[in-house]
Amino acid sequence: MKRKGAGLRGVSKRRLTESKAVHVLGEHGVRVSENAITICHDASTVVKSFSVEMIDSSKREAFFVSFQDFLEDENGFRITMLPMEREDSGSNFTNDSLIRVLLRVQPLIKPLIEALLERLPLMTERSECNMAALIVSQLRWMLDVPGELVITKLTEVMPVCSFPIQREVISGLPEVLPDEFHDEVGSFLLDQLQSTLELVPVILEAFSELTLSKKMMGRASLIPQVYV
Repeated sequence: MKRKGAGLRGVSKRRLTESKAVHVLGEHGVRVSENAITICHDASTVVKSFSVEMIDSSKREAFFVSFQDFLEDENGFRITMLPMEREDSGSNFTNDSLIRVLLRVQPLIKPLIEALLERLPLMTERSECNMAALIVSQLRWMLDVPGELVITKLTEVMPVCSFPIQREVISGLPEVLPDEFHDEVGSFLLDQLQSTLELVPVILEAFSELTLSKKMMGRASLIPQVYV
């Protein structure tokens, strides 16, 4: 489902708002405009109906190929990660972004997480740290997060990320992965120290927020002695 060589770019607004993905989302109560996304039902209703349709692999493939236009467009990508507007007369905004809702649709979890994390190396400027922070925030406190997938994909993309983006990702990891993956997070962080000593402060801070085994705590305790 991945398009190779795609970066953050500008996609025509008409192409975005008239895409296959927008049509499918609309059928499930999510309206997409140029600068906002509106949800017409509660999120659980959208997830339930969307999950049924996404079981069909051909429909899932067609939707995700089209949806990648949003992931590859700077403004489109941004609005998918911001709280959606509500159609009803209650609160103006929901707590959920479109991405967070789609991450509750089981057949979309793996390709969507991979696509999100593959955006990180394309962000090279310090000004894009906000976008990186938004990406990390989509994965925070996620139910049933596929920890092995997240760690594997980060191991792949982190070496080619800029230092500000690496720092942003590392600072958010303790809130992305549940306790049972914290030892693996610890090993991942120790590996990152091989790339640059500039990461030592943020890695030490991340370690302080992890729930680690005694063995991993022993390895982590050597960081100040070796690198500081």
